[in-house]
Amino acid sequence: MAKHTSNNERSFKYLLPESYLAYIKNSVGTKMFRTFYVRDEKGKIYDVLKNGDLSCAVFVSTVLRNFDLIEKLHFTTIRTVEDLVQSGWKKVKTGDMKPGDVIVWEKKPVRSGGDVPHIGFYVGNNQAVSNSSKTGMIQKHHVTYKTKRNIEAVYRPNWKKDYAKS
Repeated sequence: MAKHTSNNERSFKYLLPESYLAYIKNSVGTKMFRTFYVRDEKGKIYDVLKNGDLSCAVFVSTVLRNFDLIEKLHFTTIRTVEDLVQSGWKKVKTGDMKPGDVIVWEKKPVRSGGDVPHIGFYVGNNQAVSNSSKTGMIQKHHVTYKTKRNIEAVYRPNWKKDYAKS
C-alpha cells in the first residue's frame, strides 16, 4: 500500500481493505444515492435513479471509484460488472464470499417498471449492504434476502495490487 506523509512528517500506510469495508458499513441509512439528474437533448431534466428505485449500481460504483477500484461511475449493474472485470476483479464462488466482495443478485421487478439485476456488498455473517429500491436508502440485510433473491455472481478485488495513490 502507498505511504503518506502528513504535515508533521509522520509517515503512515493506507489500510485500504479495512477502510473500504468501514466505508461500506458506514453507508447504511444514507439517502445520498437517491437522486441523479441528467438533461436530455431537448433540455428536459430527469432523475435517472427514480428517487432511489434504481440506485444500487450508483452506490456500488461510487464506493469502488472512491477507492480507485474501478475506472468510472455507472448507472447500471451490467456496466459496473464490466468495469469490475476490466479492473482485475475475480469471480469467486458464492460459498467463498469474504467481506468487501461485490454481489450481483438475479433480476427482480422495481417500482419504476421492468426487471433489473441488483448489486451490493458482502459484509460478513451472511449480511450484505445495498440500496433498497423500496426506501431509496442504503440498507443492511440478509445476503439472499432470506432466500427471496438468488445470487448470480460474486466478485473480489485483487488487494495485492497497490490501488492507493499518494
